Amino acid sequence: MRRSFFAIAIPLLIAAGVGLQLWSQSHTVSFEAQTCCPNRPVAPPADDRMEPSAARKAVLSAAAANDSLSTYYVVGAAHLPGTNNTQWRTSFQVCNFSGVTRSFQLAFLYRGQSNLEPGTVDLTLAPGLCTGSSDILEDLFGLHNAAGALRLDADGDGLVTVSRTYNDTPDGTFGTSIAAIEVEEALLYGESAVLIHLAQSADGDSGFRTNLDLLNVSDLNIEVEISLYSSDGLLFDTLTTSLLPFEYNQILRVFRRVTGLEVSDGYAVVRTTTPGGAFLAGASLIDNRTGDPIVIEAIRPPNSKRWLEAENLGMVVNSTADDWYPVFARDGSFMIFVSDRWGGYGSGDLYISRWVNGEWQEPVNMGPNVNTSEMDSAPYLSPDDSTLYFTSIRLGGNGSFDVWYCPLNDGVAEEAVNMGTTINSNYLDCCPVISADGNTLYICSDRPGSYGSVDTWVSHRVNGIWQTPVNLGEHFNSWNIDSPRWLSDDGTTLIIDSDRPGRIGGIDLWYALKSGDDWLPPVNMGAPVNSRQTEQGPGFVGNNGNLAGRIFFGSDRPGGYGGLDIWYSDFGFPVAKSSRLGVSPPAGRNGELFARRKPSTPGSVPLARVKLTQLRAEGLSGATESGAADAALEVDCPSSRSGT
Repeated sequence: MRRSFFAIAIPLLIAAGVGLQLWSQSHTVSFEAQTCCPNRPVAPPADDRMEPSAARKAVLSAAAANDSLSTYYVVGAAHLPGTNNTQWRTSFQVCNFSGVTRSFQLAFLYRGQSNLEPGTVDLTLAPGLCTGSSDILEDLFGLHNAAGALRLDADGDGLVTVSRTYNDTPDGTFGTSIAAIEVEEALLYGESAVLIHLAQSADGDSGFRTNLDLLNVSDLNIEVEISLYSSDGLLFDTLTTSLLPFEYNQILRVFRRVTGLEVSDGYAVVRTTTPGGAFLAGASLIDNRTGDPIVIEAIRPPNSKRWLEAENLGMVVNSTADDWYPVFARDGSFMIFVSDRWGGYGSGDLYISRWVNGEWQEPVNMGPNVNTSEMDSAPYLSPDDSTLYFTSIRLGGNGSFDVWYCPLNDGVAEEAVNMGTTINSNYLDCCPVISADGNTLYICSDRPGSYGSVDTWVSHRVNGIWQTPVNLGEHFNSWNIDSPRWLSDDGTTLIIDSDRPGRIGGIDLWYALKSGDDWLPPVNMGAPVNSRQTEQGPGFVGNNGNLAGRIFFGSDRPGGYGGLDIWYSDFGFPVAKSSRLGVSPPAGRNGELFARRKPSTPGSVPLARVKLTQLRAEGLSGATESGAADAALEVDCPSSRSGT
């Protein structure tokens, strides 16, 4: 059953879990009843523009047990005691509205552990019938003192599944009915969701508290970032937690981990920083006096899958000429870009603008150590900002455009050096992108062996010596222009400029994910980063080496000051802008994704990053809400007031 938003809140609010042996026996039950220089805008042919979905399909196929199956998740199932003498159970019902007999398999995913090989039960159900159990964990899995999630893999569609977790005592309530979620609703890398109307009281005896629930629906170890905000957009902090493959976890009193203040109507933003990852999220708002929860579902806000509407960086940096290819110091203290404005040395020069007192300063030409009477373009900074790589057609090169580099001292360039004949050929070689460890270099080239007009190539440094570049292959490169422009710190996400089929405009930004040693085909970054015009770049601040934060790029879209201007877009969701990310904040506002309240430079990371880990000792898993390392067990259960 598909829902209009992506995730459900998890009704099991567990203070500490009891370690259990994985019940792995499978049995069957049958129910019969019950590029380098500025490329000018190109008008794209209408027949090759499309919105690619290959990356989503590739990731979600790994989250399903089999590509031919329909996969659903029921997030929240329990058979265990809780606080105040409660006894929590989960009932389960599935109905077949497909018109044919369906076979399906139920798997139980334990809390706090990997579930690559979970215990399963195989079932069949005739059309038009419903069946279920009032205590699914005991009746079908033989489990007690267990909590986690359920996965249902069916041989087709048409099944509707609902669970209900309730207090099985004389004073118990009906509980909360929660429908299963299709795996297609999971959040992927590059997507985000929000959970709103959250609260935390200053004490635990009155008001409310919020517990956050996460379920990894991929076969990877993933990291999830949780940014916690006040209702006026003030960021308290960003937490990071790790999830094992198909692991369900719960973060209790989540706001208490970032502030001791009372929070009214706060919100959380969740996303995974792991390429190829997929997860579900939700929250429960619990009444501290009665224990009744309100289920809060995670919602994809508009444009949450990628980026917000792009804005022009302004006339201080941009000119009436072309300004493009911005790159940033890791701390956001300066930006280097290309411009052909009046007053330069050649047809394209490198300029630097510094971030001072919350404003970008007038750009300054980087001088004759970098710039010549020819074209100097495509800058890229080493991760420590000590080396500037760029492209030039100056004298002393090997072909047309060559890759050069020069040492930098706080943005001041020393004499440029050619990368040599191993990297550079007699053909065009440009757009250098260096890895975080400095041992992998991506370039674009039209040398022999290319599949298109310009291809992406890679060279590795072995024992200090650069090796001959190798083409990334026809599955990566197209018959068009494919130029590398940015690489994530972990080396698994590469952004390119390309005018390949599927573009929105003349030249678009695309990203590719690495799987093992191989790159998957690039995927268009989509609107609003890309437009009907040309986009080139990009540079980032506030992203900690990930595909997030704030992206800056060159574009000749309407609304600029010249030809190509530098524009920017924020990742995922609207928040109050911060002077830390390269744009001055409006009066009375502060806070930003990956920013802290304390004013700083535009690319600074949080002053502290909290790594949430689980207590694992002598059969215990999880942590109590007070943080005590003992075996005390608390379960908050949903009430009939919380709907779906």
